[in-house]
Amino acid sequence: IFYECAPTNEHGRGSRNHSQRLSTVCMGTSSVPLPPAHVDFISSVTNPFVKHLVKLRTSRGYREENGSMLLCGEVVLREALGDPESLLQVRALLLAESAPEPHPLEILHPERVIRVSEAVLKKVGGVENASSLMAAAEVVLPRLRVETLTPQQLGGRILALDGVRDPGNLGTLIRTALAFGWTSVVLLPSCCDPFNDKAVRAARGGSFKIPIFAVSWEMLYSVLTRASVPLYAAGVSGTSAESVLQRGEEEE
Repeated sequence: IFYECAPTNEHGRGSRNHSQRLSTVCMGTSSVPLPPAHVDFISSVTNPFVKHLVKLRTSRGYREENGSMLLCGEVVLREALGDPESLLQVRALLLAESAPEPHPLEILHPERVIRVSEAVLKKVGGVENASSLMAAAEVVLPRLRVETLTPQQLGGRILALDGVRDPGNLGTLIRTALAFGWTSVVLLPSCCDPFNDKAVRAARGGSFKIPIFAVSWEMLYSVLTRASVPLYAAGVSGTSAESVLQRGEEEE
């Protein structure tokens, strides 16, 4: 199924098949090393690792370059990683100094658990008040771009998006696709990053539970036509659904 969303001026249950989900996981290993093993507490916002995490939150290019991303908040972490089938690798789990010990999120088996000050959590999360922010994590970035695409990877019900530049709208569409049991989401070049902080929050964990692919128009069209997949498009300047249905009844 093809869904076309008109470009905006705003800023910028799925398949459980194991092999499909593997195609979206593990983009690579971050080029930035974790803090030394003896470091179990960070209090300074000028710490190099803290600066690294801030850039992961704010820069798409930096996320892709390092192959990792930042998730902030216990709710977001549980939504993204709480599924027993989650294949995401947690590089570092940051916990507030006042968080319980051991912390329930440690069942995510992070490579490192590091306690941090409230100032660090505020800096990393980009929030004014860290009282409700008790955890954050650096995780391996799921793979989006593929050299080739097959109908088997896409599954039977595909949500293809074009020109969705608002992260909140994109996250909501991903969450909706998952809820309706669609099998994959395809992002065309004009879409924003699905792993933007706002998109991840809006997707409510959906970004990590349904295969997402970023491909060109040409690749998507070639795959769908070769597989004889019917295309349905929706656009703000198109013919109304009522008119299409009425025309079909008249032709019958």
